[in-house]
Amino acid sequence: MMMMVAVGRGSLGLLRLLILLGASYRVAPCLAAALVRRHENKQQQDGRMTRTTTRQEQHHQRRDNVFDTNNTDACPTCPTCGIVDPTATDDNNSEGMEPLTMQILVVDNPGIINMVKWNADDYYEHTNGRVRININLVPNMPQLFAEIEEDARSGGGLFDAYYTNPVILGSAATLGGFLDLTDYVKESPYSDWTDVLLALRTYVTSFEDKIYLLLLDGDTHTMFYRKDVLDHFGLQPPRTWNEYNQVAKTVHGSVFNNITLSGSCVSRIQSDHAMYWYHLVLSTITQTKGTSSGSLFDTQDMTPLTGKAMVEMLRIHEEQSKYGTEDEYTDTINHVHNGHMNDGSCAMTFMWGDLFRRSKAQGSILHDKLGVAPTPGSELVLDRATGELVPCTRELCPYAKYYEDIGFVNSAPYAANGGWGAAISANT
Repeated sequence: MMMMVAVGRGSLGLLRLLILLGASYRVAPCLAAALVRRHENKQQQDGRMTRTTTRQEQHHQRRDNVFDTNNTDACPTCPTCGIVDPTATDDNNSEGMEPLTMQILVVDNPGIINMVKWNADDYYEHTNGRVRININLVPNMPQLFAEIEEDARSGGGLFDAYYTNPVILGSAATLGGFLDLTDYVKESPYSDWTDVLLALRTYVTSFEDKIYLLLLDGDTHTMFYRKDVLDHFGLQPPRTWNEYNQVAKTVHGSVFNNITLSGSCVSRIQSDHAMYWYHLVLSTITQTKGTSSGSLFDTQDMTPLTGKAMVEMLRIHEEQSKYGTEDEYTDTINHVHNGHMNDGSCAMTFMWGDLFRRSKAQGSILHDKLGVAPTPGSELVLDRATGELVPCTRELCPYAKYYEDIGFVNSAPYAANGGWGAAISANT
């Protein structure tokens, strides 16, 4: 079942996907209108233009009425593309115009929906209320992928854009459902594409050397900690999982600023994100030579990398949970990680980058107190030849970091879930 939520003020986060991977959000809607015409012109030239549905005709006509890219009086010329800027429209020309409506498909996840809505006011200010975003919600990721694939297969253009995990990218691109954004990304002076991590540019946003997704969230796990709490107890940010547990043990149960602290806050219920936390720790023990070497299976012969490495991972988590919040096994990431950190009752956690944004929100005590660091690593690693756990060395762990007091520490930054990106429908 799909549910629609109308967001009358628009969304900077989602409209950025209509920036065509680059232009500033001030020129997004005019670029979107130009893209529609470009796509239709291409179909006409190829002799493939077919009769559209009534909904599509009305949808495109509304775009033409609101953002006429041939009307340079309505929008001054974009300096890089020769198109127009809706935010500088003459007020006399815009009176009485029906807002441009964009249909966006999003999974019904509180973290994602909140991220979208947080930016609504910003985009409203820049479009003077002339862009309306209809956020179409699906209940879970499998249905999101199914809707995207069906829209691509049918070519119906039911949605203008999608906010999605990259897992569906290959299928959608192969079926012609996602628009190729390569030229826009590379030519736009706004995209700063090289600022995106190479691995994300290569494997998350692209398929067969073409760019289809505007990366909105790299989804790499990060450790967050209370700087003021660690300073008060004379502690340093942990570098290893054993140090993480020791720091959590030291502060757990202490009263700081009239609040009783939990040393760590990590949701562990099966239906939430627990599998990611276990893989995060396990990979620091099993993956010693980069992503291509594998973390769950040896990529040379698909041997499972479990055994003593799995036992060590479970030991670390068992110890960690002793210093966690009471609701770790009953509540979700939004409450356990975000809630306890923002209300000041938790000293440390690890998760995606959402917490950094939420630390700036009204009501959070973390405005100047949130520390950010890479997730911890492991001093012990799996020797794949023997199946034993051994100290990390330069030979076994060529990417490890060396510390004079504890030696080599192996890390494996974890891009759990792959990230989130925005794609434009090729059929809208």
